[in-house]
Amino acid sequence: MPLELSSFLKGADRVAIVGVGSEMRGDDAAGIEVVRRLRHKLKSSKVLLVEGGVAPENFTSNIRRFKPSHVIFIDATDFGAEHWVVSSLNFMVSLARSFSSRARR
Repeated sequence: MPLELSSFLKGADRVAIVGVGSEMRGDDAAGIEVVRRLRHKLKSSKVLLVEGGVAPENFTSNIRRFKPSHVIFIDATDFGAEHWVVSSLNFMVSLARSFSSRARR
């Protein structure tokens, strides 16, 4: 059962929003563009906006220093739907494990 964004953010104290993607790959920059547009609309010391680009893991120090209660990643992906369909993926990420946005072979 997907978690609604309003439910996820209920009780949020500080929120980090990380835009992920590559400007060199067209619509893959959707996450970065969302963060840029939010920058003009959100003016709060309780929201950290990060243009994570193709290596959002490079910004983990900044995010940890901000001490967010919630982190939202915005990224484009091909999941077989029509173009510009917005979807949320319900997942848990263990903070004890490291992750990379780069494919591992």
